Amino acid sequence: MMVPASFKLLLMDACQLPRQLLQAVDSRVCRRKLSRTGVLDLLSATPPPDGADAASLAPQWDRLWTLYSLVRRKRPSLVLEYGSGYSTAAMAEALKENGSGKLVSFETSAEWSRITEQRLGCGSAAYVELVLCSPEIKTLKGFFDTRPMPWARLRERHSLVWSGDRRPVEVGVMGFVYREAEQFTPDLILIDGPSGKRNKDYVDSYGSHPPTIVFDPLMQEHRYRSGAHIVLDSRLANSRFLVNNLKRDWRYRPDSIRRQNHLSLLD
Repeated sequence: MMVPASFKLLLMDACQLPRQLLQAVDSRVCRRKLSRTGVLDLLSATPPPDGADAASLAPQWDRLWTLYSLVRRKRPSLVLEYGSGYSTAAMAEALKENGSGKLVSFETSAEWSRITEQRLGCGSAAYVELVLCSPEIKTLKGFFDTRPMPWARLRERHSLVWSGDRRPVEVGVMGFVYREAEQFTPDLILIDGPSGKRNKDYVDSYGSHPPTIVFDPLMQEHRYRSGAHIVLDSRLANSRFLVNNLKRDWRYRPDSIRRQNHLSLLD
């Protein structure tokens, strides 16, 4: 029996309701936790800039709590951030409360760098270095697959187990490289930038913008210390590429409620 298309859409919407409800509850809980730290008052006092999409650029309390609590718990000596914003202010406050550490934030927009600088709280700016830079566009050959997660990582190089027990193919993948990152050995990395759509040169042979991927963790992996942690905000393509191609022993953990992916270096 044929199922009407309208019923399929209704069923898909119904399946999304539990997750949306969990996300709404989790966001409120995280907002309450941040209110006890003073971070909430700091970020609420700095709305999105004039003319910006307030809905898309408003603070994501659940993600900010993740970052704030990670910095407080792990006490990193160096945090490396790709794309500045509310996350910069939240992590800077955590570093200030830790009393040690440094946050280096790579930003491609002078305007956003200025806005982020204005968001930093009193005393936390001393823990932040905003670096205005222009990343290089590169094409690297690597394993990539567009099928859904999850997968299980084996210890052998490039060895993966997929639901269909098929190996992803090796292809040329376009992405960004930050030469400024070569001088840093971070303990915590946040990838939330750059925006490929804002770069007119970031287009494939068909003239469309491919998913934005930062290659730096792959190129700098050999320099990372055990315990290094990577957080990717809503960057599924970047997550897949890293999991497929990182050579050391990493533990992968997706967070579908907060829409983040985590990689922790075990060796």
